[in-house]
Amino acid sequence: MDRIIQGLSERAAELASQPGETRLRDALPSGPALQMIPLVLQRADELGIIATDRLLRRDSRGADTLALALSYAFWAQAMDGCQRAALGVGNRAPFRGGDVAMFLWCLAVARAPADVSLVWGHRLHGLATERGLADDILDDPVAAFMETLLDAFCGTRPLSAEKVHPGPDAFGPLLRAIGTPSWEAELANYCDYRLSRAYEFPSREAPRAKPGSYYFFNRQWFAIVPLELLALKAVHDRHAEAPLSLDVDHPLLRTPCVNLPSVERLISDEVLDAVIRRYETEFGTGWQPFVVLAPNRKHVGGLLRRLFGWLH
Repeated sequence: MDRIIQGLSERAAELASQPGETRLRDALPSGPALQMIPLVLQRADELGIIATDRLLRRDSRGADTLALALSYAFWAQAMDGCQRAALGVGNRAPFRGGDVAMFLWCLAVARAPADVSLVWGHRLHGLATERGLADDILDDPVAAFMETLLDAFCGTRPLSAEKVHPGPDAFGPLLRAIGTPSWEAELANYCDYRLSRAYEFPSREAPRAKPGSYYFFNRQWFAIVPLELLALKAVHDRHAEAPLSLDVDHPLLRTPCVNLPSVERLISDEVLDAVIRRYETEFGTGWQPFVVLAPNRKHVGGLLRRLFGWLH
């Protein structure tokens, strides 16, 4: 953990000295709106790194920075949906950058207003239902676990190990242990597995790292912030009589990033405001973010005003 935290701190310092929003700002005057989505997601990722570093240092700015990362990823989903609607491609094409969108959705489930996670979750569930998440997340065990979490969140099936990857990963044992005496032991095993993936080991038992493959938790702030566990707890506790405990003696669950503050509403900055205005201009009447995020939901018109007071 110490090595990961040190690397994260160094990366956050680099980002602070070379503001990532510059790329988006430079693309606004002439770049096609459709090409901005990867830049928006990249900015969400950078903000996640900065936020995590601040939270670890107990910097009071950490909560707002994480809320801003959440906002960038949320609006990237809306932009992607409008783009697909305009091109008529539905959910067939992969959503590159889906790992950032999925990880921050877990934060929304655990700490953001319910409507944010709801419309966002139904959007991701649509992608997962039509073609799975493997092309978006690129780490098959994580993709299967996230699909299971989305199913439970959206009410299509209860939490179970039925869909998790059959390989030697910790997701199946983790889910099967819920509500049993082995829960704490399996949670600790899962955290070991998670950290081994951060160091590019295929499993806890692997004798050596296997660089070159994609590991979801290899991203520095993904490695440190257990958002998928916070989301699992939130989804479980919604319907269970007894809450799911994450109180085990493991380094991953002993940092300030486990006790994240609540995000009361999404916030913005000057660059994100400008990107959204650009999409409004480019798409005209086709710019209907909540319709593409949750086409089967009613009464979403007032959602924009209630949750995003910074938009006009």
